[in-house]
Amino acid sequence: MKKVSIIVPVYNAGAKLSRCIDSIIAQTHERLQIILVNDGSQDDSLAICRQYAEHDSRILVLSHGNRGVSYSRNRGIDAADGDYLTFFDADDSVLPDMVQRYLETAERDGVDAVIGGIRFCPANSEPYEIVPPSAGTVDRKKMIETVCGSEDGIFGYAAGKLYRTSLIKGNGIRFREDMAAQEDLEFSLSVYRAGNLFSLFSYCGYLYDYTPSGRAVPVRDLLGNQQKLLKIAEEVNAKVSCRAKTTEHIREMTYIGLFHCKSAVEIEAIAAIPGLKQDAAKYYTASGEQKLVLRLFIAGKNESIYRYFRFRNHLKRLLGKK
Repeated sequence: MKKVSIIVPVYNAGAKLSRCIDSIIAQTHERLQIILVNDGSQDDSLAICRQYAEHDSRILVLSHGNRGVSYSRNRGIDAADGDYLTFFDADDSVLPDMVQRYLETAERDGVDAVIGGIRFCPANSEPYEIVPPSAGTVDRKKMIETVCGSEDGIFGYAAGKLYRTSLIKGNGIRFREDMAAQEDLEFSLSVYRAGNLFSLFSYCGYLYDYTPSGRAVPVRDLLGNQQKLLKIAEEVNAKVSCRAKTTEHIREMTYIGLFHCKSAVEIEAIAAIPGLKQDAAKYYTASGEQKLVLRLFIAGKNESIYRYFRFRNHLKRLLGKK
């Protein structure tokens, strides 16, 4: 029977932590290593983790000062000794057969990773599910093309996936600790680049306790992931239409980032992102205002962009438009 390591970063999760751990203990697949990584919690999270560990020998508790979710997940990867590993968040829960069904799929298909669906459970509305657009086994090229064409972000979550541990450790795949956001997507892209076969799975056994954070995602992180996706798509010779879709996203994010800049200095910071100007010019021709702004951006006319948006916004105010 294959062993699965479940890595759970924990930070001030006391109110919902027991629900998460209980759902893990209740898994029908019992050969588990449950790694609870306390990230400097200031509530009773660490005490809860230790209490569970006293009654279940499968539980390993790690603890350190507050270093962030990526550091905690990486510590979990280092400690993982299962044949497969997966990531849960401390405020989420899973259905009892989730690990078993993912593991059966991985073993049957001989894949490096299984990517399933997620059931989102908002506090004030009905749950809804997001699943991969198709089910079955795909190779690296098809996987990248599927990610390029996805609009719902399902492929960027660390949750709802099962990874072959040898793929992660053998390729040195880690979570970027310097990213303020979207570190899940960056990690996932590294997996898709390194793996050979993947199973897309429509089952939704992961229950995501969804609360919109309202936190702004840094433009550098957004663009960096899309640039990485484009580079991988080019490496695997993905369809031109898929590469064009990713380039379109890069252009849109660049335009939005430039629009929200409050000074030419901020525009220069975006312009300094390696390879961005070249990537923004590939595969697809922008139109209208976006085309004008991107031409100025590619030409290095940062001050002109700033003045253009200032004039545009001033004109809108004069005309009474929002």
